Amino acid sequence: MSYASPPPPEPTTTGGNGMKIFLTILGVFLVGCFLCCGGVIVGGWWLGSKGVEMAKEVAERTVQTSENPVEIDARTERIVKMDPPEGLRPRGYWEASNPFSGELFMSVSTYQDEANDTTLVIGEFGKLYEGSVDSEQLRRAVEESMQDQGADAPQEINPHAVDTLPATIHGEPVSFVVLRGATQQGAAQQGDNAADGQAAEQVMVQGTFKTERGTGFLLLQGPSDKLSDDEINRFVESLE
Repeated sequence: MSYASPPPPEPTTTGGNGMKIFLTILGVFLVGCFLCCGGVIVGGWWLGSKGVEMAKEVAERTVQTSENPVEIDARTERIVKMDPPEGLRPRGYWEASNPFSGELFMSVSTYQDEANDTTLVIGEFGKLYEGSVDSEQLRRAVEESMQDQGADAPQEINPHAVDTLPATIHGEPVSFVVLRGATQQGAAQQGDNAADGQAAEQVMVQGTFKTERGTGFLLLQGPSDKLSDDEINRFVESLE
C-alpha cells in the first residue's frame, strides 16, 4: 500500500475512552498499594499532585492515535498485510495498551471510501481476550470503540444470504463470513417509505484470525453495487 503523504509524525494521544480505561486501571493500582506493606506511603504519594501528573503521562504514553496515512498503514501491517479495495484510504488509528506492562488491550484501524460509502475496519485484541470472545462480540466492541471516538461505525445487516470465503493469514487457514442484505436502518426507512422501493443492499465481510499479540478482526462493508464479488475475492486473497 502506498499513498502520497508527508513523513509520519510522532504518535499523537487522546483522552476520551482511552483515558477512562487507564484512570480505572490506575484506581485499581492505588487500591493494591494500600493493601500492600508500605502501601500507605506509596498510595499517599500517588494521591498527591505528582501522582495526578504521572497518571496523565502514563495515559498519554499508552493511548496512541494517528490520522497519518503512512503511519496507519504501518500500524495495520503489524496486524495483517493486505491490498484494500480500490478507493479505500486510511482514516484513523487508535491503540490502547496496559500502562504498566505494555500489553495490548485493543487497536483499531479504519479505512474509508466516502464516494462509495465503503468502510474497512481492522482491529486487534490482546491475549487477554484470546478464546473468550467470538467475531460477533469483537465486531460490537470495535463499533463501540469507534462510536466513542466519534467515528461512523458499520451498520448491522439483516442478511438474506450468507456465504464464506477461505483465506490464509500468518500461515494459518481462516474463513470469512460474507453477509448480504439491507442494514437495519435501511430496512426501517423502507418500512416508513415503502413507495421509495427496495432499500439498497449491503455486503459485509467479517472474520477473525490469530496475530502475534492476540486476535485480529476484520470487517469490510459497502453497497453491493459498489463492492463487487471480484473486488471482495481479490481483497481476501491478498490477506497474509
